[in-house]
Amino acid sequence: MSRFSEHPTAFLNRRTGSFELTAQEQATIFAAREILARHINCNPVLSSWQAVMDYCALSVRGDVERFHVLYLDRKNRLISDERLGVGTVDHVPVYPREVVRRALDLNASALILAHNHPPGDP
Repeated sequence: MSRFSEHPTAFLNRRTGSFELTAQEQATIFAAREILARHINCNPVLSSWQAVMDYCALSVRGDVERFHVLYLDRKNRLISDERLGVGTVDHVPVYPREVVRRALDLNASALILAHNHPPGDP
């Protein structure tokens, strides 16, 4: 099943059974690939505690509790920052098996667990 669509046959031509993209769709895919390539080449390196704190100060914030996992490669470059849970004003559920499953899927060498507390309550 496609990761980007609920319907893997979204572009399936029903008469011929082949996939056909419009020129606009092809241009969109090309632009998305260029953006992804730039992102992959410029992933931040989280090599110090201060770098992690600065990154999380921008990415893990909000009015409700959120749980993020930062998946890193072997050189501490950020592979993915994923919000695995959003809670209420005072708790957020997290399932360890989902954290580990995703780490294995991404072939991450390290991970950082980040959890915010809504304004002012450490």
